[in-house]
Amino acid sequence: MPELPSLKRPRPRQPGGSGGSGGGADEDARVVIVSTVKASVEETERHVRRNLAAGADHLVLCVDDADPEVCARWAGDPHVTAVPTDAAYWGGERSDRLARRQGINANLVNLALTLVPGARWLFSLDADECLHIDRSVLLGLGPGKRVVRLTTMEAVSRTEADAGTPTDAPVEGTRRYKRQLSDEELEMLVVMGALTEAHMGSYFRGHRRKIGVRPDRRFRLFLHEVENAQGTKVPMHRDAARLRVLHDESPTLEEFVRKWSAHVEGGGFHQSPERRAIRGVFLALRENPAATAEEVAAVHRRLYERVALDDVALLDALGFLEVPDAARHTHQPLPFTADDQQRWEAALAAMCSVDKALLSHLPKARPVQALRQAQRHLSTEHPALAAELGASLPKRKRLSRRADDELDGEDEAVDEAVDEAAAEGAAG
Repeated sequence: MPELPSLKRPRPRQPGGSGGSGGGADEDARVVIVSTVKASVEETERHVRRNLAAGADHLVLCVDDADPEVCARWAGDPHVTAVPTDAAYWGGERSDRLARRQGINANLVNLALTLVPGARWLFSLDADECLHIDRSVLLGLGPGKRVVRLTTMEAVSRTEADAGTPTDAPVEGTRRYKRQLSDEELEMLVVMGALTEAHMGSYFRGHRRKIGVRPDRRFRLFLHEVENAQGTKVPMHRDAARLRVLHDESPTLEEFVRKWSAHVEGGGFHQSPERRAIRGVFLALRENPAATAEEVAAVHRRLYERVALDDVALLDALGFLEVPDAARHTHQPLPFTADDQQRWEAALAAMCSVDKALLSHLPKARPVQALRQAQRHLSTEHPALAAELGASLPKRKRLSRRADDELDGEDEAVDEAVDEAAAEGAAG
């Protein structure tokens, strides 16, 4: 196998990072998305199509059920890498908690991209989310901006009668979205009877932010936060007008049923009491053999109307709905350069081979140990890249005791911390 080119960066390397300063119009800059998906081929196609048009250049699909049809669909695509997260991938470390699996997958891709010079930004998005950014603003951020916050716009939940309104789809696959409201605007909705309490957690059914990072081995990625090696949250740069994410959180009854059915299949779940109750309804229906298909559908519809349906006419009249700017969804994605593509494939294969417990969240995360395992994997076919990686790692004698500690068994407290972080991100 031909040896990979050495790492030549267009700008001075940032400590522990991927090396790009992200400034200006950098023709080598690539924006990457990692998504843990359990979806049909058609659903992944929509996710990929939307996000490539919205400013991404490459999507990494961690296929949660290792669906061979989904993996085959994206084989050889220059803008997509499908990773079957099967038993071999997990090596006995597969958590039953979706949030934890998402975190491990995101941290794996983050570490792999530190070996790809052109990878400037990494975002962790779900299959019902889409970037809505001014790409020039993102790539123009100075090197001191290591983490960005994407402000969420949430799709309005509507009935079939509302679905055909002419403002629904200026951009292929998008809808009208609810912007985040001020305290006074939330109070207005309470007075009008549209909310029971003046809180964004009552107005939005999902989260209020997602994060993006410059690939950096010092970071631990959660769903809505980033922490450094000491467990301290890393400050996020915020530009609420130009760095956003579109969240299609149950915009229709069909999507509502699909999403919550997936939550039932996805394993462990930690969210607000209301969201746990919704999941409980779906779980009870699944486990009730006496319920007919018609009865189940009737319960789904009633539940959707009770907990999700928005008063579209009122929100529209108050000016609380926005139509995404179509100009932000015309990006022509760029594939990795030939050199970066080789490095990406080698780095990803190496990271997929490591012990996944090393990629978990604090206090179990051991990114240096994970990179050392990846280095050993690279040493056979890519010795120069392995040597380069080894030279960037701290000397063993300087490693902290914690970094050299052997991993414990499964720690339930860590699982709870991951779930609580997911719930906090959805509420904050």
